[in-house]
Amino acid sequence: MLSAVEVFNLGPEERKELIYSRSNVVAEDDEIEVSRKLSGVINSFAEGYFDLLNESDQSQANGSVLINENLSSAISSEIAAFKPLAVEELRRSTPNREQIVAAAKNIYELAGAVKLAGANKATRNLSTTMGLLWERIANISPHAINPEAEFNLKIKGVDLISRNIHNRNIEYQQLKTKRDTLTGSQKGRSVSELEIHDHPIFCTCFALGPWTFNDPNIPRVSGTEFWSRIGIDYSIFESLVKTLILELEDVFISL
Repeated sequence: MLSAVEVFNLGPEERKELIYSRSNVVAEDDEIEVSRKLSGVINSFAEGYFDLLNESDQSQANGSVLINENLSSAISSEIAAFKPLAVEELRRSTPNREQIVAAAKNIYELAGAVKLAGANKATRNLSTTMGLLWERIANISPHAINPEAEFNLKIKGVDLISRNIHNRNIEYQQLKTKRDTLTGSQKGRSVSELEIHDHPIFCTCFALGPWTFNDPNIPRVSGTEFWSRIGIDYSIFESLVKTLILELEDVFISL
């Protein structure tokens, strides 16, 4: 068993090596089995690790990052770092008028209406890119870690490992943008990725759309219910994201 302090005092790559060394992973293991073994090692020190994260958070000179003013600043910083990536994605999604007219596949392209022709691609590509932003914002909380950022490890189908502030369960969470993100064929994959963990949770950032994920053994949460589990005020998060979306709309129109 690893001690939380032993892992905490290392860098992400060293943490990865240490966790792997205790995992008994072999070449024949598939991705799900590798994830099961790695999470077993992480579970052995997770409780103490979250204690250390919270102690560090509480010892900050300006108070916990979860205090409203600090939280707003931290989320704004993540959004500012993300925005150039989003703008570049919008640039790539904006078609060239002459090219789309020459190879038109619909009436918008035929007319050279570049904004209408590119709008669907732009929102689709942005939504994909934003998944990384949601993980980074959640990772602000001392009650949540992104395993790739923290341990340089990919746990198949797991975006966050969190300690629920209400019941202290160590939860393995798959995080999507909204409730209807998954198609029917994707649901089975999500179940197989999550069901190997003791406290799996399917989560969405926003309570939007009808649920397309359901499983009797895997709880699902969205919006405020998700963010409150890790101590983040949903109203602050939502307000800042709305501002970002409107700013990106202005950028798209101006391109």
